[in-house]
Amino acid sequence: MKSKRLCIFLPETMVQRRSLRLGLERADTAEKAVDVIAVLLEKYGQGGPCMEDQCGFTYHNSFLISDRKEAWLLETSGKYWAAERVEGGYRNISNQYGITTKIDKEHPGMREYARSKGWWDGKSEFNFATVYSFLTTARIESAGTRYCEGKSLLERRNGWFPQMSLR
Repeated sequence: MKSKRLCIFLPETMVQRRSLRLGLERADTAEKAVDVIAVLLEKYGQGGPCMEDQCGFTYHNSFLISDRKEAWLLETSGKYWAAERVEGGYRNISNQYGITTKIDKEHPGMREYARSKGWWDGKSEFNFATVYSFLTTARIESAGTRYCEGKSLLERRNGWFPQMSLR
């Protein structure tokens, strides 16, 4: 029998699945769910291990949130976040940031924090993916390949998947 390592969650942080669930429970639109998750990030942060056997491995989160009228991409780095309203086509997330310069909502201190860390000069155009990928684990080796494969699959199917194909 394989033994499992026991990992302890810090009580003051929230695991991404909980914040997503609470956002969906408390909001009646996709945009309001983004707002709920942003408040939870500010209050509790995010944390906890991502895998049972590697307690030290954590990552920041991306969420695709949609309702019948609109969709949002929300990407996080610690308590900092950026959100982009998806205006057409389709989006793909896979352990790398996808929000670049089109940011429709953001943590009010996100840019200043990046500037204070030396990740952004405060003068050039702000690119969330470039700036916040600098020192995060978002640069997981397989992320680029997986992201490209997901994008290719979406392009071939024009962003449409019958429910049965997702099982």
